[in-house]
Amino acid sequence: MRLWPGPGSYAEQELAEAKAAWEARRPSNSLAGMCNAYRLKTPISVLMDDLSGLGLPLQFAGGATPNWPEIEMTRPTNSLPVFRPVDAHDPALGLQLANLRWWLVPFFHRGPVKDWKAMCTNARAETVATSHTFKGPFERRRCLVPADAYYEWTGETGAKTRWRFERADGDWFAFAGIWDRAETADGRVESFSIITTAAGPDSAPYHARQPALLAKPEMARWLDLAADVSNLIMPSAADTLAVVQV
Repeated sequence: MRLWPGPGSYAEQELAEAKAAWEARRPSNSLAGMCNAYRLKTPISVLMDDLSGLGLPLQFAGGATPNWPEIEMTRPTNSLPVFRPVDAHDPALGLQLANLRWWLVPFFHRGPVKDWKAMCTNARAETVATSHTFKGPFERRRCLVPADAYYEWTGETGAKTRWRFERADGDWFAFAGIWDRAETADGRVESFSIITTAAGPDSAPYHARQPALLAKPEMARWLDLAADVSNLIMPSAADTLAVVQV
């Protein structure tokens, strides 16, 4: 499976200019994670209607629509909503809403959760299909992580600027997600990670990487385990995102 775009995948000059702008803003000690904060304020009724229109109906335990609080900013280790197929081999049978820990703990970890030190909020598109931690979830446990914005910071510690990234059309989207289940010393833990890729032209001035964003027409294919999803975890095209300082 090809997981990385080759030369000429999008305007190379535009990307080079965006990367130069990022280097100019980049803090000298830039080891910041990506993506480690996002927003979800879209009503559950909107998500239900849109997913139903895609042939991915949401199913709720007991049939009742759950409470759906607005989330202004998430944090790693928060329990957050994801949509995963009831049957991984046939997503059209419906999606289950599950609240999972954001910071993947792999199935092979058997100790206390706190002993899993590797930061697995993100999985790199370049290695997700081969990584010991992420290979299984990528092959068998994909999910949609709903959001309507994500955040990045630039600048030095103590003087950072926060930026909010939204779709230019204002619509909600999903991060390409993977999830896993671990039987830990603390009990069963279900958790997820967001796939990241190189920054596209809109995000490159602010960070070297970006999350893999799925527009609504791409969501069903991401969940299809038999599909080639390599072009879904590439950098976003120019003018996909609007960026606002907050």
